[in-house]
Amino acid sequence: MISGLRPICLWCLVLPIFWTCVGCYQQPVIIQEVSVDIPKQFTADGTVWEVREMGAEEEATLGLFFVQHPELMDSPEFEGRPSVFASESRLHRFYWLHASAVAPEWRCVEVNGRTSNVIEGTGNPFG
Repeated sequence: MISGLRPICLWCLVLPIFWTCVGCYQQPVIIQEVSVDIPKQFTADGTVWEVREMGAEEEATLGLFFVQHPELMDSPEFEGRPSVFASESRLHRFYWLHASAVAPEWRCVEVNGRTSNVIEGTGNPFG
């Protein structure tokens, strides 16, 4: 009689654990990231900005900015290659875009000669 109870007791212990684990499984939630398309040209505050390739002039301009602001050099917000824009008056803007679930986050370094400004926001910086 006792030997016949042993398999039943084993099932009594294993079955609740099995059912508990089956209930724990959930479908993964897939979050669609929102990103921004890079335009060839856009206008902001009356200035027309045109996309540029990262050339020697742009690398020197951005390099000077990071020399003047070394605390930003290793910042995760400025990782990767930026999108580069220039105006007719030789202003430069460097955009780092990061897709997110709600709205894209972005950082912009605007350089006007030896002065610079960091702009940040969410959403489409070109619209």
